[in-house]
Amino acid sequence: MDLFAPLMDRTWTAEGNWGDGSPFFQQVHFSYDLEGSVVIARSKGFIDTKQTQKGQRNLGLRRYDSVNGQWKFWEFDAFGGLTTGTVTGDSTEIRYTYTYGEATLTDLWKRIDANTYRYVVGSWGEADWDAIYLDTEFRADPISPITEMFARLKTKLEGAWSSPAWDGTLREYWKVDGGGDLVQSAEYEENGVVSYRASNRIQLHGDQLVLYTLIEGNAPKIFQATFFDGKQVVFHNQEYTNPNRVTYLLGENGFQRIIAGTENGEPVRYIFNFTKLDQP
Repeated sequence: MDLFAPLMDRTWTAEGNWGDGSPFFQQVHFSYDLEGSVVIARSKGFIDTKQTQKGQRNLGLRRYDSVNGQWKFWEFDAFGGLTTGTVTGDSTEIRYTYTYGEATLTDLWKRIDANTYRYVVGSWGEADWDAIYLDTEFRADPISPITEMFARLKTKLEGAWSSPAWDGTLREYWKVDGGGDLVQSAEYEENGVVSYRASNRIQLHGDQLVLYTLIEGNAPKIFQATFFDGKQVVFHNQEYTNPNRVTYLLGENGFQRIIAGTENGEPVRYIFNFTKLDQP
């Protein structure tokens, strides 16, 4: 899924002119669905033959076919049409290849920077374009700092992790679910026995980042992000005694979680240093 990761949870807009002079407009938002196994692309564009009225024009699906070892896409449009094809690429570009009439066409997203992609529609030869019908740029709509922080958490925390804890080991498994939330399951094992399990969910509600945590056998707790700076995010709820603060520190090779609160009138703090596991 790394192929589409730089585009996810953002809206991208492009305008320009086709080779015949007719106007082009597209605004597309990318998101995950089906527990993160499908990429959804919802596009607005011209929905009339005069190309003056804008509306919801396309609904696109991208999914990796593990049997054939390739990405495939399906693009449904408001006029009843369906375009299908394959997707290739890497960290610098994404190429859609499909049949239009009797021609084989390529749509290229070429990364310029984190917020800009060159967008080309044309006929690709063996090493260069045989013909170009559209050449413009997609630019990402501005995102808030908290949305950017949430995206960084998703990128950093996804996967399986382990940390020493008390006299045992704490293991956690993070993933992005179909709704775009960051979800976690955890278990603590000591002397071969799992003594407790927990789950967490991090959600973005408007301009608020919220952490939901549930330890098996306990009431759920809710924390709101009150500080973040790109390297750490602090979740806090002053109505709780312990914990009332959960901090995630993001490092180069792992992350650290600090749980703080008050016990018997004294401040307490627990620090967990997580390293990534090769296998969940």
